[in-house]
Amino acid sequence: MTQHQEPPIDTDTPATSGEAQAPELEVYEGMVIDKDTGEALGIVLADGSYSLFADQPEGSKKWEPTTKDDLEWMLERRSHLAFRIAAVKLQAEAVLQRLEKLQQAKVTDFEKFSAYFDPLIVQLARQHFPKGKKTYQSPWGEVKTTDVGPKLQPLEGFDEELRMKWAKANAPMAVVQKPAPAPVFQISLVPKEVVEKLKEDAAFRIQAGYVLTAPTQKAEVKS
Repeated sequence: MTQHQEPPIDTDTPATSGEAQAPELEVYEGMVIDKDTGEALGIVLADGSYSLFADQPEGSKKWEPTTKDDLEWMLERRSHLAFRIAAVKLQAEAVLQRLEKLQQAKVTDFEKFSAYFDPLIVQLARQHFPKGKKTYQSPWGEVKTTDVGPKLQPLEGFDEELRMKWAKANAPMAVVQKPAPAPVFQISLVPKEVVEKLKEDAAFRIQAGYVLTAPTQKAEVKS
């Protein structure tokens, strides 16, 4: 491999038409680098001279370290490169932490804004819904409302034994035997016709230990 004392650059003679311009070189961590592309073009040897990959003829013998100085140079270069990896990793972690803090601060700002303004946005948007629609659309976002029907909720403080007795008589398929001391009643497994009766018949609903919530309207604001 041919050795050079200086990068082979002729800064006084411009490249003629059809002639490739010689790259501008710089040394970084023991490597000879093309300053424009970042491509590694060679290495800096122990004596400070350059050994460029492009100068190696096909089939020629590569540079082989033979002295203790060569050994120390290789170990030094390797150590420097490993250190740079560790340093860049620490820098990346520090930058990531700063970005995560910045992101969390922006999320907090958004949550505070939404907590205060979203109810006002929904209230005003309802006044400007297009006729027959339940959605307000803008280039800046959307306000959408959805009707939520009445739901069955367990009556607080109701005797569970009475509820289980009702379930076994009216919806036995909703009584599930789990790995537990006693069977469990799951309202989600109650047949549709029984659910409808619970919603329509107040006395039947009280026997089961349930109440019916009032219908509501759910609103969602999107940006």
